[in-house]
Amino acid sequence: VITQKMVAHDDDDERNENMRSGSLTLLRNLLTVSLQGISGDDSDGNDDHALQGVSLINNAFSKETLVQALLQDVNEARKYPWNACLAAKCLALLVANFVDIKLQVGGDRNAFNVLNDARIFGNASYSYLKQEVDDVYEVCYGEQSLLIRYSMVD
Repeated sequence: VITQKMVAHDDDDERNENMRSGSLTLLRNLLTVSLQGISGDDSDGNDDHALQGVSLINNAFSKETLVQALLQDVNEARKYPWNACLAAKCLALLVANFVDIKLQVGGDRNAFNVLNDARIFGNASYSYLKQEVDDVYEVCYGEQSLLIRYSMVD
């Protein structure tokens, strides 16, 4: 469900959005819990669980396909702002913890354009989205670059 869009009919649009939201929430929670154990100390003994979670992410998805699916959700921010926010949060967690994903997003002009458009929309209408996109920007493009790009857009 994360990497594949369902065929949406007008009557099913709300149901598809809710299913997508649930899938993105589940992915966000999986990433948060799995990656939390890696960046934190190992005094709680959860390192094995964290590594299993990261292994699941590495094995369950093509990272490129996952990133493209998340970017598609971010691209639909005007129609589904909460899903875009969840997708941006997932992207922020991924780029902060997987160098290959950081390089993929950071080097993709389309990704930059999608994030930039979502940031503009978030700045005007949805502050949570702007905050999550800011996190992706900071990791992929750096704080200095972030400030330059923002000053050009605002």
